[in-house]
Amino acid sequence: MIESLKIQNVRQSATDEDRIFIYFTIQDYCYYLFLQQNDEGIFIPKRIDHFTNDKCPLCHSHYKYMKDCSILDDHNNELFQRLIEYPSIRLEWLFLNKTTSQKE
Repeated sequence: MIESLKIQNVRQSATDEDRIFIYFTIQDYCYYLFLQQNDEGIFIPKRIDHFTNDKCPLCHSHYKYMKDCSILDDHNNELFQRLIEYPSIRLEWLFLNKTTSQKE
């Protein structure tokens, strides 16, 4: 399912050292993936939320701003792997992966 989605506008933001948000659109609808760093320094996908109140083209819910998308949330690890391959954030994740592997 994830491989068939047309994902666009991928970007990310870190609110502090242990939290990262990856923003993206699917069918002109905005979402974000929230990642939390665990005790070993590895970022773990926690949830995928809607970033608008419009009707979601995937779960068909209304008024779900900052609430999870049940369809995407079931595939958050797979979606995370796909998102970090996008050129707009790929270099950052290569650095993050190198940094976390050096902690081991």
